[in-house]
Amino acid sequence: IAYEQETGSLYAALQRLMVLEQYISQSPSVLLVIGPEGGFSPIEVEQAQAAGFVRVGLGRRTLRAETAGLVGLSAIFYHVEQVGRR
Repeated sequence: IAYEQETGSLYAALQRLMVLEQYISQSPSVLLVIGPEGGFSPIEVEQAQAAGFVRVGLGRRTLRAETAGLVGLSAIFYHVEQVGRR
């Protein structure tokens, strides 16, 4: 879940996922949750974490809802294609 108050990076979460992939029989799935303008409430973030989502930040910039998904997806594509699959 992309959370504007999170300091942990999407990159770090993807690195942990790639390590996990070595120990499971199938490739893990990624679901990036982008919030509305104004962001998620703390309760929504807590509920997402309780459901197994990992909080990630998308950088220092404040992104609009319609561009945050593209930024996150681009970062995931780059990581999987350039970093994780050599």
